[in-house]
Amino acid sequence: MRATATLQKPPDPQSSAFRLALRAIRSYRESHAVTLTADGNCHARDLVELWAELTGEPMPIPILRHELCIYLCGDPSDREDQRAADEALAVALLNEDVRLVRRPKRDRA
Repeated sequence: MRATATLQKPPDPQSSAFRLALRAIRSYRESHAVTLTADGNCHARDLVELWAELTGEPMPIPILRHELCIYLCGDPSDREDQRAADEALAVALLNEDVRLVRRPKRDRA
């Protein structure tokens, strides 16, 4: 994993861009996946990069949310921990470390 221990800029929960990114993560979880951008540096990106190396495919949002929650907090069943993971993913989207892509219909649940 390449992400550094430097702090990312904290999300502003009042910004419309941040709220929209969170809503996109939750709304598009079945129809979209997460893929890499040209460059970036965060834990979400590291997880997506590893997934892409193993499968050759973009990472489905539900799997990334679950793995990011475990990576950041350790307990995927805690609602507050999942919220923290979703916020980290929203920041990664806003910082263009990763991006959403549409999944083929055959891959949707």
